[in-house]
Amino acid sequence: MTGANGFIGRNLIVYIIDRGGSVVALTRSEKGDQEIREALVRSTIPNPESKVTFIRGDLFAQPTLREGLKGCDVVFHIAALVTLWGPFSEFEKCNVDATRVLLEMAKEVGVKKFVHMSSDSVNFFGPPMIRLDETSPINFNGPHYYPYSVSKAKSEIVVQEANDPANGFETCMVRPRFVWGADDSKILPLFLEGCKDGSLLWASPDYLSSSCHVQNCCEGTYLAALHGKSGQAYYLTDGEPTVFREFASEYIRAGGGTPPTQSLPFWFLWFLAWIMEVFGFSRFMNRQMVGVLFQEVTLVDDKARKELGYKGTITPAEGLRLVREKYGTSNIKK
Repeated sequence: MTGANGFIGRNLIVYIIDRGGSVVALTRSEKGDQEIREALVRSTIPNPESKVTFIRGDLFAQPTLREGLKGCDVVFHIAALVTLWGPFSEFEKCNVDATRVLLEMAKEVGVKKFVHMSSDSVNFFGPPMIRLDETSPINFNGPHYYPYSVSKAKSEIVVQEANDPANGFETCMVRPRFVWGADDSKILPLFLEGCKDGSLLWASPDYLSSSCHVQNCCEGTYLAALHGKSGQAYYLTDGEPTVFREFASEYIRAGGGTPPTQSLPFWFLWFLAWIMEVFGFSRFMNRQMVGVLFQEVTLVDDKARKELGYKGTITPAEGLRLVREKYGTSNIKK
């Protein structure tokens, strides 16, 4: 597993070993190992660390990767450059080229299945993404201000091209939307910081958004390894979409924050993002960020439910309860 100590990765490790599997975890530092060990406390089996083999390296450490892949039945490729801005060349290197090399090595050493963690943003062209399914068009050649989305779309091409069931090597992809949960180390901390410094605002008018609790993401990713069809992609969600502002506000409250009340029209945020790009402040705000967070993105996951047996067992209400439990906010009203 690449990206093993990240939010999705460490939760997926626990999910796998609790179901009888073992994991070779690629990490870049002792800190990453420790993040996995802390997650293993939630495992339901005795001595869960005995089911995890740690290897040190990154996506470009080919000798380390090749050695770690030996004996594995499945590769879960979770690692990626996940940010909404940066040089296109860096996204290409990390999300496309590294995926290609990993696929080649996995096939070379006899891995049977390759599950690629993709993203709903592969469908981002600019306008709202309303009730998309796996037949919706993918943006392989977007403009320069969609670097993450385009690189993930191109990585899907690489994964599909490597699919070779006739020779015992199958690939598939999962596309979760807005992954969240109690030990979220990415979105929730940013939201809470934005609440403190006043930088977080909502877009108006209100809009719907799909989401995917991290346990549901793990469920779908695990099932993709078992039942995913060759070369296919699967959306993963919590079920019916929610009003983003309402859901995100509850998420912030569960994490101990006070959500903002201010909002700005979407068109103004889009225009402001363009201005930020023109004057070199894209790392703070850009049109891709605005497009994927501040307008409707709703997905249909019927294919995963039919072909994988995916259920999405953690409801938003249950997921929020778990966040409140971690942060001790069950009895706090904001």
